[in-house]
Amino acid sequence: MYFSSSCAPFGYEFLYSSHHKVLNLLWNLAHSDDVPVDIMDQALSAHIKILDYSCSQDRDTQKIQWIDRFIEELRTNDKWVIPALKQIREICSLFGEAPQNLRKKMPINIQTNLVGQTQRSPHVFYRHDLINQLQHNHALVTLVAENLSAYMETMRQFSKGTDHLTQEGTFCHSSPLPYS
Repeated sequence: MYFSSSCAPFGYEFLYSSHHKVLNLLWNLAHSDDVPVDIMDQALSAHIKILDYSCSQDRDTQKIQWIDRFIEELRTNDKWVIPALKQIREICSLFGEAPQNLRKKMPINIQTNLVGQTQRSPHVFYRHDLINQLQHNHALVTLVAENLSAYMETMRQFSKGTDHLTQEGTFCHSSPLPYS
């Protein structure tokens, strides 16, 4: 079966399904506790490349849905703050800059309902509009600041010596292992 690079309608459903499955596979691989950091980074890099080279008709909406997933990681998974922020930055960089004459005239219209479905207006998404909307919808700056504050508090507790665990939750080599 041959598909043109323009993603002809003939194979659109197949390509979209495969595309979605590969993105989820990379997402799950990156989240695996058994995967070394370099493999996680490669999986996340491939994830960005797939989003970038997508020929899906709703590719901008798909990128925004992935940003929403990474924002959810910021809220719920303290071990995923740095990778989530990297992914958000990388996905945002996939959106182009608006021409100077359009910067104030075309606000982005992204609305997220309760089940997380993203809808968009028919115009092109620009990076600064997307970032402004992320800040408006998710208070992204506050969320990042709260994560940084929580991380610093964890490190303060760790530096006091009250905890013999490393940041990743494993025991230090210099401390004795507790017996259960």
